[in-house]
Parts: sequence; C-alpha cells; structure tokens
Amino acid sequence: MPISTVKRGEDTLVKAVQLLLQALIADLTSEKPVKDAGWRSIPELDPTSASSIVYSGMVLQRGRELRLNIESPRTQDWVRRKSQILRKQLEYAQFTSQAVQEDGGRVRRALQILADIQAALAENPTLWAEVLVIGWWRMLESSGMPAPTDDVLAAKFSPSDWIRIATQASGNLAMRVASSAVRAVSLQDGLDYLSRIISWREEPFQLPPIVDDDSLERVMHVLRWEEIEAQVPSSVQRSLGFAWFCHTAWSLASLVPVTPEYSVKLSDGLHNTLNQVAGFSENAIDEVVDSLAHRGISWGSDLLTLPELV
Repeated sequence: MPISTVKRGEDTLVKAVQLLLQALIADLTSEKPVKDAGWRSIPELDPTSASSIVYSGMVLQRGRELRLNIESPRTQDWVRRKSQILRKQLEYAQFTSQAVQEDGGRVRRALQILADIQAALAENPTLWAEVLVIGWWRMLESSGMPAPTDDVLAAKFSPSDWIRIATQASGNLAMRVASSAVRAVSLQDGLDYLSRIISWREEPFQLPPIVDDDSLERVMHVLRWEEIEAQVPSSVQRSLGFAWFCHTAWSLASLVPVTPEYSVKLSDGLHNTLNQVAGFSENAIDEVVDSLAHRGISWGSDLLTLPELV
C-alpha cells in the first residue's frame, strides 16, 4: 500500500477521534446524560477504518453512530502517542464525564436543601433570624472587612489588629443585623439550625469570639456601620443573608458543583428562590453600593456581595 494512502488513512482516523472527543465534551457540558453523550456519525471515516477501530475497542457502535470509548486503555494509549492536544482533550473528557455525573447529584441535593429552607421560612418566618445571622456573618467574614487605612489607624488599630478584631466583630455585626430585623439570636442558634438543615453531626465552624463593646464600637466607627445599615433595605438584607446561608450549607455538605454548567444551574435556582423569598434584584444591591459610594463608603462594594457560584 502506498505510503500516501496509509498517511491519509491515519489522518482521517485522527480527525475522527478529534470529532468524537469534541462531540462527547460538547454533549457532557450541555448536560446530556452520560450514556447518550458523544454519539455521532462520521462520514469521513471509510467503512474499513470504522470497522477497524470498532474492533480495536477504541470506539463503541450504535447503528451508524460511533462514540469514543474513553475508558478503553487502547484509546488512552493511542491518544497519548498521537498528540498532546488529543491527550489533553481526552483527560478533559474523562474529568468532565465524572464531574458531570457527580455534579448532577450534588445539584439535585443542593436544590432540595434550597426548597427545604424556603418552605421552613414560609412556615415559620422567625427562622429568618437564624438565616440572617449565619448569612451575614459568613459574608462579612469572607470580605476580609476592608476599611481605609487612615481611619483604621485613627481608631488606634494596628493593621494586624484590625484584621483580627474586625473579622471577629463580623459575628457581632451579624447578630446586630438579625436581631434588629427579626429577633435576638446568637451565632450558635444559627449554627444549630444550619446543622439540622444538612443533617450535620459535627461542629462545622469555630465560632469567632464576641469582641468587647469598646472594640466593637471602634470597628463600627471605622466601617461607618450605622450608615451602611441605614442604606440596606429589607429585601437586600434578606437576599444577602439567604444567599450566604445557602452557600454555607452547600459548602459544608460538599454540594458546590465544579462544572460551569451545573454551577449556572444552581445559581439560577438560587436567584429564582431569592426573588420569591425576598423580592431579590441585583439592581437593588447595585443601588445600595452606589448609594454608599456617594457617601464616601467605597468599601461597601466589598462588604455587601453575593457568594460566587460561577
């Protein structure tokens, strides 16, 4: 057989594998069930070549459609020898296949927790206190408590003391938010409720110590906290607290998805629920942040954020 004929046959095979890999990845990332993903007809592949790779175990056949068998050692060895790009695509397909299957289960459970929390709040609105105290604590703690350096120093905090004390004060501030909005509640109360929601049997967090009144007053002064509280309407207050409470529950239960498609699905579910339970609007959060910035509180945009899922 002429060398040129062999070369054309090999090039056609490489192209077919590339097409089947790309088809598999595209189907998996569009949430197609794994068993149905990646099946394609490859007209460029002549019958002899198609029969050859089917016989080798590199592809599976269903009627006129083929699907790359990414679990086959023969496929993995052939791909690694042929091209680094093909190897990386195969590794991504293997990761995506496993991740999509795992993420499907994660997101189903996460959405169920979301529905359970929504139902519990509808039945007993006073539970908003537990949701707010945990949600606001986690939001503020995660922010790093940014503030102008000059104001920090003027309040007699060293930079290192500010980071430590202000972060600890996030718990005090969260209790203040929840207590003024619903009823007096502690971080431990919120944590107990969170643990029940996800059936957690261990202590998920080390709660921050409650800072003394003098330190809390100085932290609030630096942050201009009373001005921030005054600019946050109930809908934004509840949206932020609910979102961070749910994100904390999902994180503890290892339910945060790793694939972009399932991250978007969970994010959409959260946003839809926020709209139902709190009249959520991202514009409303932006309006609060803009209002604070006009008052010279530029760090409001770092304090008042939604958790990242995407």
